[in-house]
This record gives sequence, structure tokens and C-alpha cells, in this order.
Amino acid sequence: MRRTSLACLALSGALTACSAPEVRNTYEGPDRSRAEVAVLFTPRPDAYPDKRSRAHFSAVDGKHYGTYMAGYPAATKVVPGEVMIKVNCFDAQPAKWETFLLLRTRLEAGHYYELACDHFTASAIDRGTNYESIRHLLPAAIQDQLAR
Repeated sequence: MRRTSLACLALSGALTACSAPEVRNTYEGPDRSRAEVAVLFTPRPDAYPDKRSRAHFSAVDGKHYGTYMAGYPAATKVVPGEVMIKVNCFDAQPAKWETFLLLRTRLEAGHYYELACDHFTASAIDRGTNYESIRHLLPAAIQDQLAR
């Protein structure tokens, strides 16, 4: 186990790749119900047949929740309303470019938003309120956490 940890630390940016997918809250206090938050998520790498760019959640309204060192969450619970979101965008295969982009959007309570980006724009695509319609896009490790 120690060898695996050391190998992950030795590789550039490997903390994100070696850590298990997780769900992070961007608010203080106890966990809130799905009806009270908006959920932003990065689809798992094999969710789509094409090799599209990937967008990882980094910050909301200037407060960071995802970094190279801490890793980027697979899903993030955010208080609904008008927000400024920062995403880390990069080529999935092969890695040719990487950038941080900002997007201002209005999030609705109970909705799921898929993060997406290209070289110049980032977006939060509203996938509605039905968890079962997005379940197949999520890493297996977080499906149960978001089903509650």
C-alpha cells in the first residue's frame, strides 16, 4: 500500500488520478437534502464514446474546493442561486492543453449540472432533477452518495 501511495506522489498531477472520486459540499454545516442543493458533476471518463474535453470543478464564488494537491471532486453540492464557477479544463486524450475557465450561471435547487468545456468556454449543462437519468454518467464510487 505504501508503494502505491509513493508512486502516486511521484507522478505529476497523480493525486487526482490516484484518489477515489468524491462528493464535496461548498457550504458549512450538516449535509443538505438533494432538494436544497444543486449538484455539479464531471462525467466519468468513459461516459461518452468520443474523447471530449474534461471539466473538473475547482471553485465557486472565489472559494476553492478542488486543486491539484487536494484533487478535484467528481461531484459538488452547491447552494442554488447566481454563482461564479471556476473549472479546470483539459484534453482527455492525449493531453495537449489545460486551462482554467470561469462561468457565471444560475443554479436551481434539486437540479444536476454536467460540467463541460472546450478551449474557450465552460458550461454547466442542466440535466434536470431525475437522478436516474444521470446515474450512468457518474463514477460508481459516488453513485450511492448522490442517490440519497
